[in-house]
Amino acid sequence: MHQSYIYIAMKTIILLLFIYSPIFLFGQVIENTSKNSFDFQFRGGLTLAKRNVIKDHTFEFLSGAGVYKEEILKPGFEMGADMKYNIFNWLGIGMGLSFSHLKFSTNIDLTKLEGYQVSIKQSLNYVNLPLSVVFTYPTNTFSPYFKAGIMFSRLVNARIEKKYKYLDSREDRNSINDMPEYIAENHFILIGIGSKISVKKSLFSIEIGYQKGLKNTYNEEERYSHFPMPVVLVDVPDAFTVDYFQFSLGWIL
Repeated sequence: MHQSYIYIAMKTIILLLFIYSPIFLFGQVIENTSKNSFDFQFRGGLTLAKRNVIKDHTFEFLSGAGVYKEEILKPGFEMGADMKYNIFNWLGIGMGLSFSHLKFSTNIDLTKLEGYQVSIKQSLNYVNLPLSVVFTYPTNTFSPYFKAGIMFSRLVNARIEKKYKYLDSREDRNSINDMPEYIAENHFILIGIGSKISVKKSLFSIEIGYQKGLKNTYNEEERYSHFPMPVVLVDVPDAFTVDYFQFSLGWIL
C-alpha cells in the first residue's frame, strides 16, 4: 500500500515538473517580496488521499482465516484562496479558505470466510481554514518557499459506496450511504514547498503539500451499534484518519 502511494505521488511530481518546466526556463524576473506587504492568490489542483487506520484488531485477528484488505488511492481536488502577510521579505504568515474533495477506497476479500468480496469507495468534502508560517528565499528568477502550520477543517458531506461480489449463487448487490457517522470537525498538520513564478505580466505559484489528519474521522460511539458480528466485519468503517498530498497551481494578485 505504501509503495503504491509513493509510486503514484512520484509519477504526479514528475508530470507536474514536465508541465511547468518551460515556466522555470522562460519565466521573467520576479521582484523581491517587500516586508509589511500582502500577497493574495487563488489556487486549485489535485489531491491524492489515503486512509490511515488507527486500529484494526478485527481484521488482524481474521487475517489467518484468509481475510485480505487493500487500501487504494483515489484522485480528488482542492481549490481556494490564500492571503500572506510578509513580515520580512523572507518570512510571512499565511491564512486562507479552501474546499477539498478527498477520495479513497478499500477492497476486502472475504472469499474463504464468507464467500464474497466487497469494494468500499469513500469521499469526504471539507471546508478548510489553513494557518501557516512561510519561509521564502527570494532570487532573481523565482522565489522558492517552505511553509508549515495547521489546518482547521469542517466536514460538509460524505459518501460511502459499497459493491458486493458473491462467488456463489447469491446476486451481487450495491449500497450507498450519503450520511455516514463521521466526525464533523477535523484538524490537519500541513507542510508544503513551492515557488513564485512570473510569466509575462502575471505572477503564479506552484506547490506540493502534505496534510496529515489528526482526528479520528469515524464516530466510534456508532461503530459497533450494528450487530451481529458479520456486519461488523464489513459494513462498519474502521477508525481512521485521512492524509493527503496536494499538487496545486496558484494565481497571485
